[in-house]
Order: sequence, then structure tokens, then C-alpha cells
Amino acid sequence: MAESPLLFMGQRGALTASAVRKIVEKYGRKAGVEDVTPHVLRHSCARALLDAGVDLVTVAALLGHEDLKTTAIYTKPSVQDLERAVGRLETAP
Repeated sequence: MAESPLLFMGQRGALTASAVRKIVEKYGRKAGVEDVTPHVLRHSCARALLDAGVDLVTVAALLGHEDLKTTAIYTKPSVQDLERAVGRLETAP
């Protein structure tokens, strides 16, 4: 099989962004996950990398961001992060 620079190929050639979105949504529903989109998966991956200690510059490179300010959006604390922070007060001496 010849190599292709395209990431998602269908039987008739490259998949469109719309086709990829429909596929992700379809399998998200089958897995019982609502409102999943390629962007949600991208954001979740970036957040997981940052939570795992991967530095912002590396995550920016993986996402194709030229400006770290764009990647820094992913460092915004989630509701769970805020709840954990407050929970630490309960166990503080």
C-alpha cells in the first residue's frame, strides 16, 4: 500500500471533516458518550497530556500551535480541578 499524507482515508479517498465528525459522533453514541466531537477528543487529549506532566511547549507542538497562548487555554482548571483544590482544604492541618 502506498503511503499517504492523509490521516483519514475512506474507500473513495480522503474523508471530509464532516465525515470524520459523523463517524466520531456515531461511535461516541455507541459507547454511551454524548456530545463527543473530534474537537472534544483533541481537547481531552491535550488536557490529559498536561495532567500527565507533559510540558506546554511539547503539547503545543503536538497540536500544531505556533503561539503558546493558544495552548495555554488547555491549562484552564476544570470543575473537577477546582473541586479537588477545595477538597484539599478539608485535609489540611
